[in-house]
Amino acid sequence: MLTEERKSKDNWLLLVILFLVGGSLVVLVSMTYDSLIPVRVSIALRSSLIALFFGMDYMLRNRSDALPFRRMFQALLAATVGLFLSWYSSPHFQDWLGYSTNTPMGIALAKLVSAVCIVVPVLLITRYFGFKWTDLSLGTGRLRLTMIIGVIGFLSMVGLAIVHPSNQSVPLAQVVPLLPSIFIFIFANAFMEELLFRGLFLKQLEVVAGKGLAILSTSLVFTAGHLTVTYTPDLLFFLGILFVLAVIWAWVMQKTESIIGPTLFHAGADVIIVLGVFHSMGVSLGG
Repeated sequence: MLTEERKSKDNWLLLVILFLVGGSLVVLVSMTYDSLIPVRVSIALRSSLIALFFGMDYMLRNRSDALPFRRMFQALLAATVGLFLSWYSSPHFQDWLGYSTNTPMGIALAKLVSAVCIVVPVLLITRYFGFKWTDLSLGTGRLRLTMIIGVIGFLSMVGLAIVHPSNQSVPLAQVVPLLPSIFIFIFANAFMEELLFRGLFLKQLEVVAGKGLAILSTSLVFTAGHLTVTYTPDLLFFLGILFVLAVIWAWVMQKTESIIGPTLFHAGADVIIVLGVFHSMGVSLGG
């Protein structure tokens, strides 16, 4: 299907604008400001986005020249449904599983449950619409290269986390018991975000708008999803670094045609984040 899309290079700017507007609406409603929006309003907004994306895809179903736009609406639909189900289901799973988000393992399990509730619907919906796993960069791609970049990126980010001023005073004896929680959190979050922000959209954009614009636009939307984070003392600096990392991860995904390298690299960067989350929520490192 992607081969067919390459035949159509018209309206590339419209497709990029569609993604920037649609993607920004999804992340602003479903992620950035979700905790600030009343529940009923949030349900109405999320449902409206789902109806909009589904309706646009349905309206274009008989137009062969609209294939890139249908693919974009389908990807936006999958992302919105996944985020909606995660938002609605995660609290119920928390009650059912009985974990508390006042502990490191509880925070890690909450992230894992949230990620699964997003990833599973995304994979099912895209598969229903005819996406191949390689369309989402879920294949092994250039396996050796993606593993090399991923491992180097992971180790580099972990190294930065170790020398980060906020962590230098933390005794190793307190960190070791946290390792299971840290690994669950970082890999669940990294894979979910790489699929949601880059796997879903990167190839859909690059076959029409080119690799550079695909990287730029997905990086902007990814950064917008973190506008209200509370685990950093300098938000603007954090967002600047995050945008640069998003560009790197998108480039790695394009270069290696695989989600593996960006996920490993991303997971390493999340080590600093998860420790910041533990601290900001008042979680004892020994708890």
